[in-house]
Amino acid sequence: MIVSCPACSTRFEFDLSLLGDNGRKLRCGTCAHEWVHQPQADQDPAVSPQSALDPVKVEAAPAPEGLVTSRRQPPPRRIRTRRSNYGLIAGWVFLVIFLLVVVGGAWLLRDEVVRAVPQMARLYELVEGPPPPPGAGLTLENVVSVRKKIEGDRVLLIEGEVVNVIDRVVAVPGIAATLTDAEGKALKVWLVTPDAAELEPGESTRFQTTARNLPTQGVNLSIDFAKSENLPSN
Repeated sequence: MIVSCPACSTRFEFDLSLLGDNGRKLRCGTCAHEWVHQPQADQDPAVSPQSALDPVKVEAAPAPEGLVTSRRQPPPRRIRTRRSNYGLIAGWVFLVIFLLVVVGGAWLLRDEVVRAVPQMARLYELVEGPPPPPGAGLTLENVVSVRKKIEGDRVLLIEGEVVNVIDRVVAVPGIAATLTDAEGKALKVWLVTPDAAELEPGESTRFQTTARNLPTQGVNLSIDFAKSENLPSN
């Protein structure tokens, strides 16, 4: 049975068998009010009686306003503003421009860089590949060799042209003349210097050389742009 205090309306659960026919004096555990409770007063048939001898407070605590769980709440989502996006893009653009300026300057001034730091030549070669062979973009044309005897000496006269066949300025290297025997062994190698140091697209320059008293066993003559391995040693 449920009993309500007349003073504070606090509700208690009470054993109906302890009430008796004439009622029972009860005291509220909340406000200490005392009264005589009669049978059938303030009963709630929906609640099962308990076997307690004293009134028991059954008023439930007020429900909390919000439910708090132990689950960890995710951190607040950070919203990136348009201004921060612009700042990030500007930073990347500045970095790219800076790298282009540094790399482009190092490439345009590669000769000065290599002269200052010779070890950089290997780095340039690794990046762009091996350098082109001497005379790349140039051709040898109208090459003529004539044997003569002048004042009792055997003289070999060689002349010809160097032509630039590409669309950029090309430095003109030296020309190596090589006389070999029947087995291909080099008997004499000498360097010929053309008249011009560089040629514009489509330009040409002449070269000419003479050699006296060449070995008589020489049978083949080759003319080519000089490479370091076939230059004559001093």
